[in-house]
Amino acid sequence: MDSDDLSVQAEFDVNAEPSDAANESGLMDTPPEPAYDALTRLAASLLQVPAAFVSLVNKEKQFFKSECGLPELLARERSLALSLSFCKHVVTSGRPIVIKDARRDTLLKESRAITELGIIAYAGFPVVDRFGRAIGAFAAMDTQPRLWSPEQLEILGAMAAQTSAHIAARGLSESGAIEVVADLERSVHALQLNIQSFWHYGPLNANQREALTTIEAGFQASWSIMDKMSVQAELPVPLGAEPAPAVAVSG
Repeated sequence: MDSDDLSVQAEFDVNAEPSDAANESGLMDTPPEPAYDALTRLAASLLQVPAAFVSLVNKEKQFFKSECGLPELLARERSLALSLSFCKHVVTSGRPIVIKDARRDTLLKESRAITELGIIAYAGFPVVDRFGRAIGAFAAMDTQPRLWSPEQLEILGAMAAQTSAHIAARGLSESGAIEVVADLERSVHALQLNIQSFWHYGPLNANQREALTTIEAGFQASWSIMDKMSVQAELPVPLGAEPAPAVAVSG
């Protein structure tokens, strides 16, 4: 990598192919859902990027479970060939990939995504299933070089973790694999506190407040599902299972 390129990423094999683990999530090729759309809207707004998205990647394609700001054709088709996918590398490496300028990145500078999609800057964090397998990415992109700040990367990491928690809760609900509910509850509680800290990120506009409210409503639904599974598994309800009160926002 060029010495003056400020990309920060794990080394990865550009020829590595993803598995079909994403298919087991039950989310491939499914309609948009408010729980995911609220996260991508909030990320795009807080980071001030052209687009943010939740992608799932299998052996055949990258599927956009949620997006905010993608070009109209891509948003309508909701899928992308793997030859154009940066998220594929997040999945195969299992680590975040953060790129300031893809045109100067040794591993990605030949990607057709640069010329065909206009992706110059990219930051993607793994989205994992309940088994810890990377099946997708929560990502943001820009059409010009961008030096991603630690605060912006923290936001993306929290969004990826929340997306993973949604997927894990869905998998538990559908499979009845309730033996790990207690661990999931603790994780979701920590994420809820992290998301609520965004109220203090700075002055929020109406769209940002609406997105945060939708996300918090999603937490309430998740707690309801996990409470039912806790009863079924005869698990004690953790202290953290009581949702923290919403933070009042003036204006």
